[in-house]
Amino acid sequence: MAGYEKMFETSFGNLLGMDNSSLQAMNIMKQYGKDDLYLGSHSRGTLTLSNALKALNTEDNRAKKLLSGTTIKMVGPAADVTRADGYLSQLQMGKERTTSDGSIRIENHASDPVGSMPILLGGNPATTSENNLNKGWVARISDIFGDTSSVHNCYGLGQKQCVTDGYRTKVDLKMGNEETIFNLNKSKGE
Repeated sequence: MAGYEKMFETSFGNLLGMDNSSLQAMNIMKQYGKDDLYLGSHSRGTLTLSNALKALNTEDNRAKKLLSGTTIKMVGPAADVTRADGYLSQLQMGKERTTSDGSIRIENHASDPVGSMPILLGGNPATTSENNLNKGWVARISDIFGDTSSVHNCYGLGQKQCVTDGYRTKVDLKMGNEETIFNLNKSKGE
């Protein structure tokens, strides 16, 4: 589903129009974007926010600094977070970002195909790579489709099963494996 949404709402120029979730996100951003709005999203939800940001990125909204009070976090992101952050920067300040202030916060596992696979899905940098049981690629992908924990759903506060399956450590069942996309890109030299 995420690949479908990415293809039809982004790659082909919004061929079929925006879905209801993206329209609702746009409305929330328009109404509360200057009022300490916090938007958190996971997987396909990151596409929803990215599509809404792209649609809102007009000259008028940039001039208004429509999202000057908005903070966004993307987890296991199917969206290209760097691109989404470019839109957000324009809508926060009316210009390109030069510091990490206000940059999208990202939490992404290096082995999560949704967040890390280039071209088809996110292609985003990693903030964690825990694989304490040294599971191979096939086992990690199998967990995504048939287990209670995987590289794609052991983010945030996690769950105890994530420790059992080797995707988190016991002391790590907390928020915090996140970084701004600005800082991640800066450390890569972009």
